[in-house]
Amino acid sequence: MMHASPPALPKLALRPLRLPQATDTARLAAGTRRAAAHGPRRRAAPVRASGGSAPDVAVSLSSTAPRSPRTAAQKEDTWSLEEGSLESVELDQNKEQGRRHMRELSNFTFRRWAFHRSTSRYVRHMSGIFQSRIVRGLAQPLLSVGGTATAVCLYEQALQDGYLPAYFPSLVLPTLPFDITSFALSLLLVFRTNTSYDRWQQAMSAWGDIGTRSRDTLRQLLASSSRTGNGQGGGPAAMLAAASTGRWLVAFSRSLKAQLTEDSDVGAELQGVLTPTEMALLLAANHRPMFVLAVLTELAEAAPLRDSQRNRIDENFTFLEDQLGKCERLLRTPIPLSYTRHTSRFMVIWLSCLPLGLWSACRWGTVPLTIVISFLLLGIEEIGVAIEEPFGILPLEELCRELEFSLSDILEQAVSSKTAAKEAAAATQQAAAALAAASAAAAAEAAAAASAAASTAAAAAADKDAAAAAAAATASSNVAPFVLGTIGLGRSKAASRQAMPASAIFASYDDSEA
Repeated sequence: MMHASPPALPKLALRPLRLPQATDTARLAAGTRRAAAHGPRRRAAPVRASGGSAPDVAVSLSSTAPRSPRTAAQKEDTWSLEEGSLESVELDQNKEQGRRHMRELSNFTFRRWAFHRSTSRYVRHMSGIFQSRIVRGLAQPLLSVGGTATAVCLYEQALQDGYLPAYFPSLVLPTLPFDITSFALSLLLVFRTNTSYDRWQQAMSAWGDIGTRSRDTLRQLLASSSRTGNGQGGGPAAMLAAASTGRWLVAFSRSLKAQLTEDSDVGAELQGVLTPTEMALLLAANHRPMFVLAVLTELAEAAPLRDSQRNRIDENFTFLEDQLGKCERLLRTPIPLSYTRHTSRFMVIWLSCLPLGLWSACRWGTVPLTIVISFLLLGIEEIGVAIEEPFGILPLEELCRELEFSLSDILEQAVSSKTAAKEAAAATQQAAAALAAASAAAAAEAAAAASAAASTAAAAAADKDAAAAAAAATASSNVAPFVLGTIGLGRSKAASRQAMPASAIFASYDDSEA
């Protein structure tokens, strides 16, 4: 039976990795990411299905009136509760650039894993300690703590050498207060680091699940659209619906990435993936990832699927929406600010007082020792702060590109995979037929062997019976005279009916002729 060849599938436009550009300082200070890039939001146009045909009911994902831009006070209340002056933001530009660099370092290959776990990592890590982003980020607090330790040492040394009046008190403290509070400081740092890592792990898990469900959605659509409810093939319409779904799945990951980072341009990233009309509708949406999910739902409704198949695909869309909500929650809700503030205050006070407890034992070694201890403790807290907002350091660009390649491969291999499946089914049927024939032949051979064995057994049984009969005849011929003689003797004894004396009986046993 001849099958019509399926239509050629459109390919997703894949672009090389785009390096992020430096963000504007004013945008970083004000926190108006999308507003500064795109201006006030406009009302979203109705969603249209792929190919330009409008659905039965027009869907609008925005309010009926244009959204007014937020006032300066609202922006200040929302984003700038703890932001410092513009100068302090400029001082942290190196840290923000370092976070962008960490995105590229987070995507490991086999060679990088081998390099990461090599024994030479100790020498490598210690040799690059002064180039570390942690050390450079902590330069200001370390200088402050070192200056405090130097001032304490100068004061105590001058007091001991008599350069200060005798009524000046000594500032030296016993180590007992530090011993009592050190466990509380340890608990604060451990809780801070563990909570931040849990947030990072949730973000990475969410993006991994987004990629998995996106691939599963396209796979189910390609497999399910090959047959409709009446058992007929889906045809070109189903294949085109799958291709459109793949393009909008890419749009979902890109729009979500743009919503979670400051340096993403969704219009440039989706150039060549969406049509100009689709791009205009997406850019006009107030909530772009939700707009993409609405389009995906419309495409699934328009695809030639059974209700059960459509429900399974809709479950994937619901899961994508759940991951979207998880990412937004991680971005907008940090660890409670009171906890962050108290941890910072605790550490600054504890480290500033540390030279007072070290002077008696370490003297001028107090200064370098205080700096080293401060680096170790502040570094732990700095790592917790760095990974608290995970989307700035996760390799989202690489994850989006990998998803784009995967979806493109699924679409390009749809025809070959169906052909391979048919060939595998035919090979399975041939193997089953050959196995059935072999089983029938083996059964016939076994039956013939059983029949021959039965005949042989019957002949052997007959021979055995004949031999037994002959043996019985021979035995009877040998025994008959004795039996007949005994019977005759009995008859003669019965006829005479005369009792023999005992001496005659015993004498007969010694008689050779008896």
